[in-house]
Amino acid sequence: MRQHKRIVAVKFKSRADEYRAITSFLKHDIAGFVSRGGVHVVPDSALDLLWNEDIPFAFLGKATRELIKELGIGGSLLTRFMKLRKLEREAMGI
Repeated sequence: MRQHKRIVAVKFKSRADEYRAITSFLKHDIAGFVSRGGVHVVPDSALDLLWNEDIPFAFLGKATRELIKELGIGGSLLTRFMKLRKLEREAMGI
């Protein structure tokens, strides 16, 4: 998988597709967040995974601070996300 360059927002057409995606994210160690409305905020490398596993999704665009605030995910999502990625890299010895 490529290096994470940005965080994006996606939404799935059905609960079954959402479940398949979450299972794939967990299997491939991809961290992200989900809003109450079902919008997933994930690294852009997750798009490759969704495409390769033939999971249909709607790309909502780059996850800007305004979008994150609008989704009501709460807190400083970008800060929490970057801390999580740092911990993951440290655990892998990168």
